[in-house]
Amino acid sequence: MIRIGVIGTGRLGGFHAEKAAADPCCSLVGVFDPAAANRERVAQKLGVTAFDDLEALLEGIDAAIVAAPTFSHGEIGRKVLEEKKHLLIEKPLCCGAADATALVDLADRNGLVLACGHVEQFNPAWRAAHGELQKAIQSGPVLIDAVRTSGYTFRCADVGAILDLMIHDLELVISLFSARELLSAPMIAWGTSEFGGHEDTASAQFLLTDGSVIRLFASRVELQAQRHLTLRSRTGRFTVDFMAPSFSVTSPDSAIVSGRYSPEKCDYAPLVPRAADFMKENYRTVEMPFSPQDALSLELDDFLRSIRGEKKTTVPGDRAAEAVQLAERIIAGIKVSRS
Repeated sequence: MIRIGVIGTGRLGGFHAEKAAADPCCSLVGVFDPAAANRERVAQKLGVTAFDDLEALLEGIDAAIVAAPTFSHGEIGRKVLEEKKHLLIEKPLCCGAADATALVDLADRNGLVLACGHVEQFNPAWRAAHGELQKAIQSGPVLIDAVRTSGYTFRCADVGAILDLMIHDLELVISLFSARELLSAPMIAWGTSEFGGHEDTASAQFLLTDGSVIRLFASRVELQAQRHLTLRSRTGRFTVDFMAPSFSVTSPDSAIVSGRYSPEKCDYAPLVPRAADFMKENYRTVEMPFSPQDALSLELDDFLRSIRGEKKTTVPGDRAAEAVQLAERIIAGIKVSRS
C-alpha cells in the first residue's frame, strides 16, 4: 500500500485528495496547505490528518501529489524529492526551465518517479489518435493547429495563458516531435494582456526542418471554450476534440489519391455541376466518439503503477520540463515582439 500525501488543497488539490482517498491501491495519509481553512475542509471531508507542517507530512508518506500554486512548484518539489519521496506535480512542472530541469535531475539522482499532471495524455480521444498522427507525420510535412481557449476563471493568475493553457498542447506536440527541434526551430510569437500582468492571449508558430508547421493558440479571455488539435497531411485531416471527446479522420478516396482529378488528366467543365457535393462524395469522414473518463483517477493509477515498477510514467518529468523550456522560449519571444 503506497502512502500518499497531497500538498495544496485548493479546488484541484481537493480533487486529487478525493481520488487518492478512493483508490484501493494507496492510502491517503493526510494533506498540507498553508491555509488552515483549506486543509481542514479537505481533511475533515475525507477523514485524514490536516498537517500544518510540510516536513511532518513528508515523514509519513512514500509519494506526494503537489497541487500548489505554480510559483511554488520548484521549492516544494525540491523538498519532496530531497526527502526521497516520489512526486506527481500538477502542470506546469515549474514556472521556469531551470527549476524544472533541476527537479528532473534530482529525481534521477534519487531514483524516484517524477510525473507531471498533463491529463490530456489520458484523454481517450488523444490515446486513439496518437498512433495515427505519428503515421501521418512520417508520410511527409504536416500542418498542426492546436487551439485551447476559455473564459477568465480567476485561477492560475500567477502565470499567463502559455503556462496555464498552451502548456498542455506544447507537451502533446513534444510527444509527437523532438523537443530539441522545436526549441531550435524558427519561431514567431505574439501575445497580449487584457487583465494586466501576464499574457491572456498568445500565439506561436514553428517551422521545422522537414517543412512541417506547428501553430498554437491559447486564450483565457474568450466567450467560447475550445480544446482541439488538427493535423493536416497529404493523407488526410485528423482532428482531436478533447472536450467532446472525439477523434475524426477525413481522407480522400482512391480517385483523389491517384490524381484522377488533376488538371492534366481531366476537363473541369463537366465537373462544375458536381462541385456542391464533390467533397461529400470523394472525401470520407470517420468520427470516433468516446465516453468521458476520469482523467485524474487514470493519472493516479499511472503514477502508482510507475512507483511499483510496472510501467514508465505516461508523462515523465523530463518531457514536462521540455514543455516548460518551450513555453519559456515563447514567452521570451512575446516580450521581444512588444519592445
